[in-house]
Amino acid sequence: MGLFDVALLDNDGLFQTLIREIAPQHATVAADLDIDSYAELPFITHYSTTSQDGNANGLWTVTLSVSIFAEPSTAFALVKEIYRGIWAWEDPTKGIVPDIGAIERIDQELSAFSRVGGEAQMENKTAIQFTGSWQLTARNH
Repeated sequence: MGLFDVALLDNDGLFQTLIREIAPQHATVAADLDIDSYAELPFITHYSTTSQDGNANGLWTVTLSVSIFAEPSTAFALVKEIYRGIWAWEDPTKGIVPDIGAIERIDQELSAFSRVGGEAQMENKTAIQFTGSWQLTARNH
């Protein structure tokens, strides 16, 4: 890749795929609350911002925020599973989405998963929210 062959990182596509890979099959994963139904629990949302890392074409600093909405009785088990999965991206054989991007490293945990607010009533269900955020280095793949 030359100096002027600039390619934008598809960060939504990268994290949609990576989080879907670490989430249990019964959980809905969506970018920034783009989901079909809020009545479906559990669901996991992600939001990320990127900036190209100096003159390192194809290397990106990414801030990732992940929110998990689940029933109180199962929420913490799901949070632990997603937390382990995110940190597993440090393994050089994981955190790769061919033709999109790859996680180089987790630079910093900005906020471990913490419970946000109280409970919310949702169509005969009660939901609670946990949110965590990380700063990562990613690259185009």
